[in-house]
Amino acid sequence: MLEFSEAIPPCSRCGGKLMMNGVAPQTDRHGQPIRLELCYSCDTGNVERPAAGLFLQFFANGGGQDPERLQEAGHLLKAWVEECMAAHGWYSMDLPPDRP
Repeated sequence: MLEFSEAIPPCSRCGGKLMMNGVAPQTDRHGQPIRLELCYSCDTGNVERPAAGLFLQFFANGGGQDPERLQEAGHLLKAWVEECMAAHGWYSMDLPPDRP
């Protein structure tokens, strides 16, 4: 379920401003909700989070305002969610565990 809000909490990693956040339907190994956070500060240029960086770049280049780029947005969103989930040991059925 999607909910839009003007009040996005701060990044749990740096306390900075998030572009987007959500909660995954799975929990981490401690039983806590997995937070999906797209942070300008933490994810821009982070070589360990390439999908997040590409997603941020998409928005910075106006992709979020261009209906012609909807398919690209879908691919980037999926890659970002898979990257976030892989960090917690969860993988898409179509992705082998050795490729987060």
